[in-house]
Amino acid sequence: MKKASSLYIHMPWCLRKCPYCDFNSYGTSRILIPQEKYVDALLRNLTAMSDAYHPDELKTIFIGGGTPSLFDPVIINKLFEGIEQLIHIETDAEITMEINPGTADRKQLEALGGIINRISFGVQSLNDRYLKSLRRIHSANDALSIIKTARSLNFRNINMDIMYGLPGQTISDCIEDLERSLAIEPDHISWYELTIEDDTEFGRNPPQNLPNSDLLADMSEAGIEKLRNAGYERYEISNYCRDGKKCRHNLIYWNFDDYLGIGAGAHAKVSDQETKRIYRIAQPLKPDEYMRSCNFIENAELVSKSDIPFQYFLNRARLMDNRLELTDIVEHTFLSPVEVSDILKSMEKENYVERSSGGMYRITDKGYLYNNDMLISLLPD
Repeated sequence: MKKASSLYIHMPWCLRKCPYCDFNSYGTSRILIPQEKYVDALLRNLTAMSDAYHPDELKTIFIGGGTPSLFDPVIINKLFEGIEQLIHIETDAEITMEINPGTADRKQLEALGGIINRISFGVQSLNDRYLKSLRRIHSANDALSIIKTARSLNFRNINMDIMYGLPGQTISDCIEDLERSLAIEPDHISWYELTIEDDTEFGRNPPQNLPNSDLLADMSEAGIEKLRNAGYERYEISNYCRDGKKCRHNLIYWNFDDYLGIGAGAHAKVSDQETKRIYRIAQPLKPDEYMRSCNFIENAELVSKSDIPFQYFLNRARLMDNRLELTDIVEHTFLSPVEVSDILKSMEKENYVERSSGGMYRITDKGYLYNNDMLISLLPD
């Protein structure tokens, strides 16, 4: 397994925190964000990680949040100049930024065009009724306008985040929303169900008119068929692309490869090839505490051997490419061939995986349908 060649950058501020969001984000005014101070901390964070783990040149970078588009492009450019001084960024690297449609305009996209080459628009819906129920700060027209602008500026790798299962949503509204999204012809669609997480406003005060489980299943089935008929490949549980434009950065996570993470609450996964150990590193959650930090690798925690099978399949089982190769699992987990074989045989006994040609395994329909049960079976006693 190669050294980390991907970098996640977390920008934790939003203009307003959405009631369903359980990410590490904080609502504030744009003018109150300490942009330069935060970027200085990001570069100190990356310096510490680079010195400790000697990553390869970067093949993917993902700027997520929060709302990264609240940052001035001049500050983003300063950040990337600093990254390049520490770790070389490949010429054809995939560089993604999440953008809230209500926080960007043509001038900003023009300035970002020399830095990023992939945009992930947090649209969520193209129906103003549902945008209001989610308390988004943009309208459907805002989203349509900024995506059209991005296309006019020759951004050729655009993702749209679209939700279903929204408060009061019918199946016809759900499919109409998806059809409006497909009419824009994005290169990639993240289409996923609204989930109610405990530590959110919706978790504390759930909407009363959420679709029931039967309606959610119907929405899912109809949406998957609609996307397939429109030529989008379902390559991950909630992600679809055309023309092979899978999100290369997210594939790093799902394939259990290594990556660096900088920013408040950011996570990293690194492997020590000599000791055959895997470490997780989490940064302080609060931005102020993060910016005061002097040691960005002190929170490195060893992943116990007994936890590795669960962590591997938690990621790997999200991919619709269900082929499992013993040697690949050994390479990514540092488990022995005998240990991996025993795990696969146990999963085979429960019909979560089955043998396929060439000594390989594949995840079964049951493995996908009862994914949680499969993962629980991998937890240490």
